[in-house]
Amino acid sequence: AEADGDPQAAEAIDGVGVAVRLRTRRDVPGALLALEDGSFAVAGTILARGSAGPLQDFARRRLRTARTEGERAWWREVIGALAVG
Repeated sequence: AEADGDPQAAEAIDGVGVAVRLRTRRDVPGALLALEDGSFAVAGTILARGSAGPLQDFARRRLRTARTEGERAWWREVIGALAVG
């Protein structure tokens, strides 16, 4: 993610333009992004990209292993946003 810049202000992920930032992580730099090709990305200390369903599954796995309340809150927010979006 760092190759594409600050995850909260990313303009592209893996060469695909960012259409809109859906959520911003508050405890550490990070964001949930909707990309121009219709996929989504979670950018920050890790980078994950895909369609809503698989990315939601990824977020659920991360939630199960989250170590801090901030991290748990972030993954719950990602899961909820992808369910709506």
